[in-house]
Amino acid sequence: DSNTDFVIDIHNTTSEMGATLIILEADEFHIQLARYVKQQMPEANILVEDEKPYLEHGYLCTTGKKGVMIEVGGQPQGVLREDVYLLTQTMAEAILDFCAAYNKGQINTDALPACEAFRLGDNVSFPLDANGKRTAMIHHSLQDNDFKPLIPGAPVFRTFDGKDILWENETETYPHFINEAAYFKLDVAFATAERIML
Repeated sequence: DSNTDFVIDIHNTTSEMGATLIILEADEFHIQLARYVKQQMPEANILVEDEKPYLEHGYLCTTGKKGVMIEVGGQPQGVLREDVYLLTQTMAEAILDFCAAYNKGQINTDALPACEAFRLGDNVSFPLDANGKRTAMIHHSLQDNDFKPLIPGAPVFRTFDGKDILWENETETYPHFINEAAYFKLDVAFATAERIML
């Protein structure tokens, strides 16, 4: 049992994800929070990672009774960008404003309509050879297109000998964390998501 009511875990990302709010539970509190943030920041992305119970996530925000993550990018590592900083600040302030209003019973759920969100799917790995070395890179048409639809037959990788590898799934998906530097050692190229209304 945590003595901390709420934790905001703030990250930046090398992926072109814009301002993204990540919630780990789709309960009433987090849904209302997501809708509030989306209302305050229409450009924000809402990512739902509820594929396992809240406490099983190994994230800092789970040290609180409730918690969320902010991911903002793209930002190169070791660089401070004002636009990324301001998006992070705006989202953090919106989250805190919601929590203050929620604690005072001032949230009108009728004024918070359902919003677009994305539910985490699977991680997609880079193609590897028999020695575990990469044989391809992210295709230029996919790079920097986080949360945009990836349709069947679209190119996702370009091999080092110049061939395209296409998205072979039968349904469209919404990739994010595309070419994220933090996942380099894991050979994760991107994560998939389905578009939902929250």
